[in-house]
Amino acid sequence: MPRTPKIHVWLPDIFQFKGGIQVYSAFLIQALEQVLPNSDRHVFLKNDTHATADIKFDAQTKVSFAGRWESTFWHTPIFAAQVLLAAIIDRPDLIICGHINFSPLAAKIFNLLKIPYWVIVYGIDAWNIEDTANTDQTRHKSNKLKVLSRKDYIWQHIR
Repeated sequence: MPRTPKIHVWLPDIFQFKGGIQVYSAFLIQALEQVLPNSDRHVFLKNDTHATADIKFDAQTKVSFAGRWESTFWHTPIFAAQVLLAAIIDRPDLIICGHINFSPLAAKIFNLLKIPYWVIVYGIDAWNIEDTANTDQTRHKSNKLKVLSRKDYIWQHIR
């Protein structure tokens, strides 16, 4: 009997803010549900505090929220600890980073636990990448680097 794949998805937000990235992220989760219906999916949302009725995921998609700490110094460290501990405990088969800023932690997890990760890069966050060490690390260690905006411009800056 085949093993159930485990997928962790790290996203900035889906529910409390509506923009192109949030809509894309929700569609990504729904696509994973359709393509891999028997997978264990765990979505980690850094900025959201709760789900809303307008976006539905199936019962096999677990969602964790770190947004209640958004107005504190602890927001990012708590989110990082949340995803790191989940990676250690769950040992997912894949981590999908829904923001380039999550990729340094995913790279460190890859180095420690050999869990492959993908990074989705889009919009203005990818146009003005200042920390090329993180970009180089992401490009070399990520199994997939998905670019979703102004492809030619972005590739010139992350090659």
